[in-house]
Amino acid sequence: SVSIVIDTWSRAEGRKELKGIQGEIYDELHREELTVAGYHFVGCEFDNSTSFLDADGKTQHGVSIFRIIIDQIL
Repeated sequence: SVSIVIDTWSRAEGRKELKGIQGEIYDELHREELTVAGYHFVGCEFDNSTSFLDADGKTQHGVSIFRIIIDQIL
């Protein structure tokens, strides 16, 4: 399996926009069937997400992690 990390940013007031973006990413990837060339796709599962204020004090930064389970085609 492999993990993918998706970073998102927002300068909107509060975290509502950022959480909305993370939610849309979740809706598109969690348990979706993906094509990975040269591999047999088994599954894509949400692992976790977090958000925090970047060092500039203005930008909300989100991090979403998904686990993709694949088997190499021999």
